[in-house]
Amino acid sequence: MDENGYNWDQWRLPIDCVVIHHTSSSPTISMNELNILGLRLYMQQYLKDKDVINQPIYSGHYWFGKPAIKENMCFVSYHYLIRPNGKVTQLTDTAAYLWHAGNLEVNRKSISVALAGKFIDKEPTEEAIHALSGLINTLSIKKENVYGHNEVINKDLLGETECPGNSFKDTWKEKILKNI
Repeated sequence: MDENGYNWDQWRLPIDCVVIHHTSSSPTISMNELNILGLRLYMQQYLKDKDVINQPIYSGHYWFGKPAIKENMCFVSYHYLIRPNGKVTQLTDTAAYLWHAGNLEVNRKSISVALAGKFIDKEPTEEAIHALSGLINTLSIKKENVYGHNEVINKDLLGETECPGNSFKDTWKEKILKNI
């Protein structure tokens, strides 16, 4: 890791959508665990991208509200994390261009929100769904621009994903949208 490096945020566009994820982990996942998962994406990029190959790994992103110093650099893939009890934590500045959607064009113009937990065969809590709707309202995103990760991933390049859950499109997406 280095003090400075490639400016990933140069690719950021005006925000017009939200992409919903699940952490596919314990609902008590720690910030350090989230950071390590995100660091894996950066490591892959720094091993193969001609713009940054053989350079020290650098995200240019810092934990929200923390000073922009090396010790606070983060590699998370989500702007926000929502716990089952409805607690919303902002992880990074919304101006940060994060790798999360499996679709570069969507990444450039979206906010990523992760629900803590694994929702392959179940729904998030009502508290988490209510908090997610409230956050989307706060961000002033139109309901037609709210997507699940499985709706925007570049399937030709990366294949299918179950994220944020198999029943997202059929059941709990509507619960989110009815409050927007």
